[in-house]
Amino acid sequence: MSRRMWLVVLVLLAAVGFACKDGSGPLSDFCVTYADNPHLSSTGLAKGQFEIIGKGWFRCTRSPREVTIYVELQQKRLGLWASVGVPGKGQFTNPPAGKKSKETPAVLRPCVDGTFRTRARGSAVDTDGTRVDQTEWSLSAEVVDPCKKGKKT
Repeated sequence: MSRRMWLVVLVLLAAVGFACKDGSGPLSDFCVTYADNPHLSSTGLAKGQFEIIGKGWFRCTRSPREVTIYVELQQKRLGLWASVGVPGKGQFTNPPAGKKSKETPAVLRPCVDGTFRTRARGSAVDTDGTRVDQTEWSLSAEVVDPCKKGKKT
């Protein structure tokens, strides 16, 4: 392969890699899932609970019959990621095309120090009945001590 062809291949691979670094990933050719950064839950604070929340959501370019999204909080322990807290699962029927879905939360209570991330993936049924399962998790950025970061919704 010529040097020029290698350069084109490397540029394309870099573009694909950069496109997925924002915590998003493809669910299908028509839906993308997103994992928001974990943070201190302002909703929990209003109830007197200190909890870490991570949210997942999706957006589709066309309206599928159904989408199920799975969301988990993870904590880095001894250099490895472990799922913690209560995972979230959201089910949506005929979600509208082009609109952000309702967020599906995963929650860890009480707050603890550490490094956390949110991960999300989904499953969709297209209008023709074809089921598509996302095999890779969409990942948020790593957040250190999210309970000390201030209030967010």
